[in-house]
Amino acid sequence: MSDDQPVDALAACDALALQVLAEVPSGADNLAPEREARLRRLLDEAGLSSGSDFTVADLLSAARAQQRGPGGSEDYDSPDFGISRLMLELQADNLVETATSKEGALKALRRFESDQVEAGIDRLPDKVVARIWKDAVEARKVRSRTARDEDNAKRLELDHNSQRDRLANESMERQIALREGLRRARAEEAAGLPSLASMMLSSDELADMPVNEWHVEGIIPKASTIMLAGHPGAGKTHLALLESVAVASGGTVLGRKAQQGKVLYIAGEGEAGLGARLRAVEDAWKMTLPEGALTFLTTAPDFGNSAHVEELARFVTDNAIDLIVVDTLARVSPGLEENSATSMSVVIAAADTIRKARRGASIVLVHHLGKGGDLRGSSALRGAMDQIHSLSGESPSIKFETIKSKDGVSGPIATLEIVKRGDSAIIQGSGGGGTDAARLAPSVEVALGTFISAFSEGGSTRVQWRDLLIEGGMNRKTSYDAMNALHKTGKVVLNGSRYTLAPGLELDADNL
Repeated sequence: MSDDQPVDALAACDALALQVLAEVPSGADNLAPEREARLRRLLDEAGLSSGSDFTVADLLSAARAQQRGPGGSEDYDSPDFGISRLMLELQADNLVETATSKEGALKALRRFESDQVEAGIDRLPDKVVARIWKDAVEARKVRSRTARDEDNAKRLELDHNSQRDRLANESMERQIALREGLRRARAEEAAGLPSLASMMLSSDELADMPVNEWHVEGIIPKASTIMLAGHPGAGKTHLALLESVAVASGGTVLGRKAQQGKVLYIAGEGEAGLGARLRAVEDAWKMTLPEGALTFLTTAPDFGNSAHVEELARFVTDNAIDLIVVDTLARVSPGLEENSATSMSVVIAAADTIRKARRGASIVLVHHLGKGGDLRGSSALRGAMDQIHSLSGESPSIKFETIKSKDGVSGPIATLEIVKRGDSAIIQGSGGGGTDAARLAPSVEVALGTFISAFSEGGSTRVQWRDLLIEGGMNRKTSYDAMNALHKTGKVVLNGSRYTLAPGLELDADNL
């Protein structure tokens, strides 16, 4: 049909198209071929020959628009929109996952729709397209909420399973600890180790016990579990070795007298360099070790292994060990989680078993400080200690202090430095803290310890003090230098020809 046909002919065509739509309902999109065939037949009968298939489709489309009225139907659920709405809904579901804005999405939908209109699909009103987009956005929100709820449910299930596994592990650890304790008690009984009954005291016996007996005056109390904790490089092993040699030889630590006794040093980190450190300590403080007074174990035992603990306890009993030094705690607790109170309770129980194998014995556990300066690991460690000493800072200003004392006073002990000595190094006082305010080089410390031990009550002449130092292995010049240093720093006072302790040190001397 050409565009120059009379108007009445076009009107007749439109009328026939409306007739076809009335005979075949417009919502029945699946009958489009039947409507078109019917329209061609009517056009032929009326003598209005149809041109192309597109012309027939165009007549039908115009007739539908005329049925809807101006602007077409705005009803979203109108059957007129059938296939067109479905195709745009599918496209909107795809766009909602990638579109960055509503305007962009609507333009994309219109472009898609234009492509479909050229293929014979009806164009939808703006309000219908907006509704399709809105429904797609809401559907996406529902899908997101559903996915989020599913993720939360899975997470809760995982958390529940994790908590259940953790509780099961802690329960198993407690059972293992109880079984270990029972096996240890039976083994101790079979091995002849001290029983609980043998360690019980009457009230009179307890009242008669000396108060604050010391292996090293003011530093290592008897019958105690002590922790020596420090940062890397702060001199933990240097100080632990000095304390061990002082007790084994009856020498001094930072001017404080040690009571002679036997020592077991557990070098869990191996023997490398330990011999050189030992020689440096002996040479610096002129301390002579009696035969058998200091024993080293250079392989780390396992405090979680009852057999190892029982063997160490027997050694302490059989050899009358007074001080046990464990260097380090981490080395004797392989496989045990230091942040677990249950695991650390096993280590604490092992330390107590070893220490209590001889009445009055003490054990020093060398450990690490965390980055914040607190003890590393479970709080059960801190709670179980009778004393905790810390080493913090760097040489020559290493701060040595007591940060917990069950029966004493916490506070600074000394400021220390690490200095080269022979093939190794030693740790010594560098001033500051407690009664060691002055620099205490080894020779000065030995001279002070000797004076306190021999002359604290009546004092001595310069010659008496010098001769006693020379008898202890110090040469003549070093003896005079040490005595002069103590006099210059005010630790001893020269009255006429006699030296006496400075007033501030007399109280300390009474406790040595």
